[in-house]
Amino acid sequence: MLSRTNAQIRFYYSNSGGGRVSNITVNNSYMTGLVGATWTHRSGYGTALGGMNTKYSVTGTWFISLDILGFPIGASFDSTIESPTITINL
Repeated sequence: MLSRTNAQIRFYYSNSGGGRVSNITVNNSYMTGLVGATWTHRSGYGTALGGMNTKYSVTGTWFISLDILGFPIGASFDSTIESPTITINL
């Protein structure tokens, strides 16, 4: 299954000292590219690493289902996804 994690974030940008990101919040996350699976956002946070570098983490619940002869069969589980270091470009 191929998917992409998307997150809606807010942050404060200060132009002093060459630019700096702070006060990061993750408002929502969602997955794209999956068939038969859904993602429900539970929480998220962002960490400023200095300058324009950040990291993000989102926690949610996967629900994966199949329809077999008209009967839905599925399972759900919680998961936390962490990003590599990301540099914000304005």
